[in-house]
Amino acid sequence: MTEFTDIPILDLAPLRGDDWHHLAQEFRDAYATTGFAYVINHGVDEALVDQVFAASRAFHALPLAEKMTVSLNDLHRGY
Repeated sequence: MTEFTDIPILDLAPLRGDDWHHLAQEFRDAYATTGFAYVINHGVDEALVDQVFAASRAFHALPLAEKMTVSLNDLHRGY
């Protein structure tokens, strides 16, 4: 097993041009080896990203019993 030292960074800027084939390979490699990545230049407004993280923090601060009311469904959505 290889040692994990870095989170792969995937830059979506090439999607706005013709150089997306290399990006597709980077996605495949990142998710086949690490299982996740840090995505940059995605075009999602920073305020929205901040709101999503705030909502996540608020949810995870709830008591366990309350979080457990959000059941996991067949699409693995839930807590």
